[in-house]
Amino acid sequence: MDVPFCILSITTRLYTKCPDVCPTSLSLATQALNELSDEELKSLTSIFVSVDPQRDTVEQLKEYVEYFHESFIGVTGSEEKLAEVAKMYGAQYYEVELEGSAFGYSVNHSAATYLIAPDGQLRFIFPHETPPQVMLEGIRYLMAGN
Repeated sequence: MDVPFCILSITTRLYTKCPDVCPTSLSLATQALNELSDEELKSLTSIFVSVDPQRDTVEQLKEYVEYFHESFIGVTGSEEKLAEVAKMYGAQYYEVELEGSAFGYSVNHSAATYLIAPDGQLRFIFPHETPPQVMLEGIRYLMAGN
């Protein structure tokens, strides 16, 4: 993709069955992106990576993330690729068995949003529940060429 900046949320090291962290992260990112102009929004790609490829299809991810913002892109991959991306950015995730649950298991995962420059370099890590204004400031800081 030929875009200046990319938000990659590895909180999102998302999964669509996540009851709390993922929807909160997506909601906060949505609030930040809603403050961007159309031009600014065009120069940003927001990618959310599912760490539950057994249950999350590309179609499910598309519907899930677009519920929050039409520009969001949901992706997943093989266990090997997910582990590789997680390692690149210091993210962690693992399955936890849920006895007696219809879901069977949950996924514990890092809860941060990562702002990545076009060269793939991690520029900012926003901890879970970072206020949207702080995310917006980081995005605009990089868009200004810093």
